[in-house]
Amino acid sequence: MSPRGQRHICVSGAKLGILVTPAIAVLASGASTAAADTTINVNTPSDETTVGDGTCSLREALLFANGVQGGEDCGTGQSPGTVTILLPAQHYSLTQGVLTLERVDGQITIQGSGVGPMGTTIDAQHTSRAFLVENGVTAQITGLTITGGQAPSGCDGGPGGDGGPGGSGGGISNFGTLALTDASVTGNASGNGGTGGDGTGTQTGGTGGA
Repeated sequence: MSPRGQRHICVSGAKLGILVTPAIAVLASGASTAAADTTINVNTPSDETTVGDGTCSLREALLFANGVQGGEDCGTGQSPGTVTILLPAQHYSLTQGVLTLERVDGQITIQGSGVGPMGTTIDAQHTSRAFLVENGVTAQITGLTITGGQAPSGCDGGPGGDGGPGGSGGGISNFGTLALTDASVTGNASGNGGTGGDGTGTQTGGTGGA
């Protein structure tokens, strides 16, 4: 693991875990950003969505930022500007699937405390992708490690058909505009190809001689 503060930007789906379509921007460390309109402080490493328990998880913070039900423990109301989600130094193990960013009326910024063993780590535990950035979303992810992402495997082929290709972007599947700063995307995997279908055919016996 590399020292905190050093940039680690990876842009290959199969090897490094990012599927990038159509735009990704890599910002220099220390680049200035606009002041946030809303700031959310995540206060639990648990991947939970229990409304009314008094804790704000990363998943709940994203629900709030996306403007959908389930993020009430992280705030009320909505702002058309930037929503910044602050993540303390913790290991955040995902147990409910991919984290989706779908807010289109303002930027989402996810800000950790840095890379490395003493920093912020998002671990998908090889059960799903870590992040999905939907079309039309503008987002920034900074100061954290993304690991353990697993893209979906391809579909199995029908009779005599080829199996489908596995998905790319185990760490991040990006269809919006995403900026990464001081981020390490490592230990993620693309999906396996689907199994080919069984062969088909008819066997015909020969005709015996007189």
